[in-house]
Amino acid sequence: MSVYKSGVSLNAKRYNDKRLLNMKTSGHPSDMNFENITPKQEAALYSIHSPYAALLVDIIEFEGWSMKSTWSEFLLSQRFGDEFNRIAIYGKSC
Repeated sequence: MSVYKSGVSLNAKRYNDKRLLNMKTSGHPSDMNFENITPKQEAALYSIHSPYAALLVDIIEFEGWSMKSTWSEFLLSQRFGDEFNRIAIYGKSC
């Protein structure tokens, strides 16, 4: 039996002159999950000085969210959306 946890995680890497961020959501992330990830995402974006940034969002384990967490994610995308040259969302088919 596995333990399943809801949340949002972030992994940032630098490859040559590119910033590569990988965000993973699982379960039913709360608005606090998105509020906690915001300073980490900001630090990852601005610690690697590069004009090119890519974001991969993994939603394979994502099950849904509340209206408040949807709003928090919307605010996060408004704040950082212009920082990325490419954004890809990876999930499972229904």
